[in-house]
Amino acid sequence: MGLFDRPLDELRRWQDALQAGSQVRELEPVTGLPWATRPPVVLSDATQVELGSPKVASFGMALWGDAAAVTDRRITLIGPDFGPRPASSFPLAQVVVVGGAVDEPLEGFRAFREAVYGLRLEGVSTRHHPASYRVWYRAGQEAVDLGFDAAMLGTALLERCAELPFADRVEVVLATDADVVSSLLPTAELCGDIGAALTQMGDEMAYDCETCDYAEICDQIDELKALRDKLRQEDRS
Repeated sequence: MGLFDRPLDELRRWQDALQAGSQVRELEPVTGLPWATRPPVVLSDATQVELGSPKVASFGMALWGDAAAVTDRRITLIGPDFGPRPASSFPLAQVVVVGGAVDEPLEGFRAFREAVYGLRLEGVSTRHHPASYRVWYRAGQEAVDLGFDAAMLGTALLERCAELPFADRVEVVLATDADVVSSLLPTAELCGDIGAALTQMGDEMAYDCETCDYAEICDQIDELKALRDKLRQEDRS
């Protein structure tokens, strides 16, 4: 089993259950918005399209698995597209799956996290709240005029994550229907807890189970537990 095999398996079962619904569509990658040189800031009164605001359901998932389980450059949209619809707000589930072998999980997850949540698109502000797994986008008039939609967002995520050295394949799933988003929340929480444990070990170098908030998830995921034990042993030597 891999670090994210459990949430990836849950994600696939969730997709299979929804596959018969008319809301599920596959989108072709498109020419996206230009990359911004610095983080754009879109104020509330200038927002034309909002995804995942604090008033609606929202979360992001970043996980990896065996390349054979990932369909490269596939963008799946579940729910209504958000473009071009000015002055609109949507809930958002954003899932990015990378297929490939990750030799250094701590460094790999850090780079993956930065690629997904450091997205800088011209005319679109991005916020990420790790504790609640939330992602929040605001698109201004400039982005709407350029046709900002699910295919553009999905393509940008594909392109950013394809640059990761371990990414043999990249797939994106976006959901904009409130009930659909809520139905994936338990999986998002599991994925988020695994990511938070990796972050604590990698960024904070904290391996003490007695004081760690993620000791329980480490005990549930064999690979996470093994990594924790290895790092703790190295720290003592």
